[in-house]
Amino acid sequence: MRWQTDQELQADSLATAKEVASHIEEILDSLATTAHRLLPKAGQPCDEVQLELRIELTRNAFVRSTNLFDHNRLYCTSLYGDFDEPVNARDYTNGQLWLMNGNSVTPGHALLVYRASQQEHGDRGAITTVDGRHLLTALHLIGADNQVKVHVGNHWIGSDGQVHNGKPPVAAIAATHEPH
Repeated sequence: MRWQTDQELQADSLATAKEVASHIEEILDSLATTAHRLLPKAGQPCDEVQLELRIELTRNAFVRSTNLFDHNRLYCTSLYGDFDEPVNARDYTNGQLWLMNGNSVTPGHALLVYRASQQEHGDRGAITTVDGRHLLTALHLIGADNQVKVHVGNHWIGSDGQVHNGKPPVAAIAATHEPH
């Protein structure tokens, strides 16, 4: 009887973990799809493409902001329009993904940022952002007290909603059998 209960708990945990992974994959796919849809617009004048940046926000529940960069400078955003800020590919894991602890609009608030660059012009591309609360929703599918973390490069987020630097702590594993 106890063995059966343990097996059922493990099966439930595995199913929930797969659901969380699937939800996070859906978020990442959404970010990537939107960025790649905007990629051909990179390098065009902001006043000609800003509406398209905003339209992409309305098409996607996960995407919070869309941006374009050229010559490694963020030059057009869905929020401000014309903008000027450096974009450093080294901030992104493999040049593509950055779990960051906020920005100028929402300092201290977790954001997951996806960067796509044009093949012929690596210093030109599109950036899309998702609010960290979507990651928390996925983590809370397991439960508020879970030990699951989302780890991107040198940053991670747990159920507390805060972005931490370094490697996440290893979760303690509790014994599932009582001693005889």
